[in-house]
Amino acid sequence: MKHLLFIVTESRSANGICTKAVMRACVARGYSVHCITNRERDDQKGRDPKTVDGVTYETVKPRWQYRLQAQVAALPVGSIRRRLMQLVHNVVNKAKLFLSLPTWPWISPSYTCRIYKKAVSVCQRYPVDAVIPVYTQIDTLIVAHRLKKRYPSMAYVPYFLDALSAGYGPKMFSCAWVERRGLAWERRLLPRADRILMMESAKPHYERLKNELSYYDRMTFLSLPLFDPTLGGSPSAASVREEDVIRLVFVGSIPAHIRDPHYFIELFHQLPDARLRLTLMGSSTCEGYLRDAASRDARITLLPAADHETALRVMREADVLLNLGNNNARMTPSKIFEYMSMGKPIVSTAPIADEPSIRYLDEYPCKYIVDEWRSPQAHIAPLLSFLEDNRLYRIDPQALADAFYSYTPAAFLACLDEILQEKHV
Repeated sequence: MKHLLFIVTESRSANGICTKAVMRACVARGYSVHCITNRERDDQKGRDPKTVDGVTYETVKPRWQYRLQAQVAALPVGSIRRRLMQLVHNVVNKAKLFLSLPTWPWISPSYTCRIYKKAVSVCQRYPVDAVIPVYTQIDTLIVAHRLKKRYPSMAYVPYFLDALSAGYGPKMFSCAWVERRGLAWERRLLPRADRILMMESAKPHYERLKNELSYYDRMTFLSLPLFDPTLGGSPSAASVREEDVIRLVFVGSIPAHIRDPHYFIELFHQLPDARLRLTLMGSSTCEGYLRDAASRDARITLLPAADHETALRVMREADVLLNLGNNNARMTPSKIFEYMSMGKPIVSTAPIADEPSIRYLDEYPCKYIVDEWRSPQAHIAPLLSFLEDNRLYRIDPQALADAFYSYTPAAFLACLDEILQEKHV
């Protein structure tokens, strides 16, 4: 049996959800799958290893800032204690960032060391054939790079669900600085890789630099593996509810410097239909603004972040799903693939002309794009018409399975099989 070792720092993040999807596919194929991830607050007393969905998990103590943020997220939204703890977290996080400027995005060598020790322990107990570090966090790549040095016959397959040199950095850094620093780390960590899995949205960036990158020929470009036609359940005949409302739902994180909600919130305030309800579920970096928006408009409801199953239930209960687009063309919101899996109408904002969700939504039959370079008033009438005409619309996602194959875990699995065959594992 072939053994795979995935390293993903935050198993409950969007990247963690993607990783779980591909790990389940690997288990179904017959691989023995091991995963190293952060120890979460609610499993502090759990013992390693533990098996979930056929995957053997081993955990490490996360960075202190992550642990503090988890405590903040568990407190009631708007509470004084939450605000104070959030302030402490922000101050400490910025201080840590400042101290790590020479090595950014590597912030915590001690955290990397904990992951490495755990990875070596797994490799000593199992004949690991391939290590698959999931970015984002640079720690996973550093650990896998060290493992490759220690175990040269092991396949080393970095999996970039987020971009490094093509991605975002702290707001204090320019895009050019982030790119230079990201490329410096890539040139250090990727030459030993057997194959490098990148997202399609980052392809133009690397094509521009391909003559400068010794490892470009080992790059394979995939899409986020989150299209799953079973997520929405069986489509049923639509029926009018007793309460005549139209439920718009957003589920996910809102880092406002990447995914700014202001335009859509202000547009929503101007929509005159009293039947509309907007639910925003998840964490944000603009809690104050969102609380103020909800206090000004009783149609808006804020819900805290929840586990994946709860998030899926909320999406299934929606009439229309809202996607807040990214202002970086190289960063695709992972949520868009789960949305399409539901087979429901999608409203998606586009802060830039080449917003990365649009190229995927072009293939989806029921969507409305809110292009933010126009006045909000220009969207009021057509958006209201879209919501009214399509609130009961449903499509069987199975009908989209062929068109969206590259967005499924099966596409990742086919690539992994090829890599291991090349290694003669």
